[in-house]
Amino acid sequence: MGGTAAKLASVAVSALCLGSIVASASSAEGSRAFLFRAEALTIAVDRDAREIRGTLVADSTYWHMCWGDGDAHVKIRRLQPGRDKLVGEDPYTDFDRNWRVRFHGSAVKGKRIYAEVPGFDNCESVRSRTVRAP
Repeated sequence: MGGTAAKLASVAVSALCLGSIVASASSAEGSRAFLFRAEALTIAVDRDAREIRGTLVADSTYWHMCWGDGDAHVKIRRLQPGRDKLVGEDPYTDFDRNWRVRFHGSAVKGKRIYAEVPGFDNCESVRSRTVRAP
């Protein structure tokens, strides 16, 4: 009887350990640890010029590891239920990491928009605050 009880206890402990390993592995897959993060993405509205502009605030490590010698791609999205709609973009930031987008039509006038730099590989995406479009 003593040997059977010990075997059952061993199997129970093994099952508990296996369950905790599987649970920790599945939670690790859902949360991704990014190595490089930008500090901020600023946004400002110039209503007279009908444009928005901002700056990607990041250290040189983020800049070189995520964008190399290229320019960060800033996307402008309109807040809406479901998936936010892409309404503009600036594919080229200048040497001071500034960006700007002009609006010509009235489709987004007064709508809530924000800027984002998409993430990829080890680089985390960064998003600005929400503002009203000019």
